[in-house]
Amino acid sequence: MIKKCIIPAAGKGSSWQPISEFVPKEMFPLLNYPVIHYTFQEAFRSGLNQIAIVITYDKEIIRNYLYRNFGDFMEQGLTVEFVYQEDAFGLGDAILQCEHFVQGEPFVVLIPDDVFFFHCFPIVKLVDAYAQEEDIGSLLGLISVEKDLLRYYTGFNLQKKSPQLYSINKFYSKDDVDVKISSSYKNSLRIVGRYVLSSIVFEYLHEIKNEFNEADFSEIKLFENMVIGGEKVLGTILKDICFDVGTLHGYVRANDTFFYY
Repeated sequence: MIKKCIIPAAGKGSSWQPISEFVPKEMFPLLNYPVIHYTFQEAFRSGLNQIAIVITYDKEIIRNYLYRNFGDFMEQGLTVEFVYQEDAFGLGDAILQCEHFVQGEPFVVLIPDDVFFFHCFPIVKLVDAYAQEEDIGSLLGLISVEKDLLRYYTGFNLQKKSPQLYSINKFYSKDDVDVKISSSYKNSLRIVGRYVLSSIVFEYLHEIKNEFNEADFSEIKLFENMVIGGEKVLGTILKDICFDVGTLHGYVRANDTFFYY
């Protein structure tokens, strides 16, 4: 059973400047708890008891908050490791920094920008779906989103493989003029920040790091290279309510929904 989880929290929060220059976006409040609280809670309540959190040196407030509020769990078998990224070089680099933590096992990535509405454990569904298929390079969570918001996200083509799993064979950048012909656009789907990855991803991450500069070191570049390399990149559709709190629209909606729950 998968027990390891990486939470990347080193991003600069460019879309939230200037406030993100002073307060990490992971510490923005959703009601009376910060965003990182919900992400961390989702991880260990989903049965992931070995967690690596990637931060930069100017985000010590995240470490302090989690130790203060979840210290009791850490004393009861939950292990947490903080991994420091020299600078926010992208999600691909954040995952690569945790190669020593993964130790060749499949693992989960939870991105704090996507917050699921209370008591939802999408990772459990992803892990169960992952177990149904052999030799998966990566399994990506997919969710429905309003069609007018799809222009902010990466597009992709997918084909149904089983009742739960879809094969992804092409990605489109959000600036790509062909993005509207992708099946994700037709189905109003986007990739959500919940992945189950095999350790094969590190081979591709090392290749990308050697070939491209940090600006290109994104998760989409990783998934594209895996498809080209013949790895299985699959998706599964999650029915849970999710908010992209990395955007102003999603952040306001999340606070409003959580308040009236």
